[in-house]
Amino acid sequence: MQQYLRDPTTDTVQSQPASAFDPSLFEFMPLLVQILEKMARSTGEDETAEIGRLMVHKVSNLQDKIRSAHQVALDLPGIHLTTQEQERLYAQNTTTLEQKRNQLRQYVDLPLFAKVGLPKGVAALAGMDVAGTSDMDTT
Repeated sequence: MQQYLRDPTTDTVQSQPASAFDPSLFEFMPLLVQILEKMARSTGEDETAEIGRLMVHKVSNLQDKIRSAHQVALDLPGIHLTTQEQERLYAQNTTTLEQKRNQLRQYVDLPLFAKVGLPKGVAALAGMDVAGTSDMDTT
């Protein structure tokens, strides 16, 4: 996962590594269901007191999970950017990607590669089949 920071001198957004994303932080429902089931099962006063003690622990766990998930959400890359800034960044990166793919296509079209052949990974990145013809060509 990447975290994006704005460079005020160039008005660009740069990425930096962020902590690993743990999807289990967002799994609240099983814990919530356990809490509700325990509440629904309580019948007598003795049982209610015991369930109350267990509930404090489970509710505390649920609150901790919610706090952790909230912090992860706040740390998501680009969370500080507006929707328009995110769309601009996406368009900018898409344009850059297409330019680099075109450069790679031009590079692999050099006579040297026609004689030697292309490694499968390079051909795939360039949008070409292994024979060297472009998958994107419709002619």
